Amino acid sequence: MEFKNILDINIDVEVVNLIEKLDDAFNDAQEEFEISFTERQYSDFLTAHGATESATREFNKIQEEILRRALVAIRTRWERSGN
Repeated sequence: MEFKNILDINIDVEVVNLIEKLDDAFNDAQEEFEISFTERQYSDFLTAHGATESATREFNKIQEEILRRALVAIRTRWERSGN
């Protein structure tokens, strides 16, 4: 589908501005999630799996997977909304 810019808006500038806002919001949400998740789960995870370097790596992989799934869900929801 071709987009026609009838108002002669500098779309590239607006895209950059929106990307910056989305990056900031994403970084804030990611940091808040990681802090909250770690506070709630890390101690129990280490108790169950040992306080090792590999356990820490596995915990980080779990965080990354949760984040990945959340981003997929957001994108899917956005696409299904007709955007």
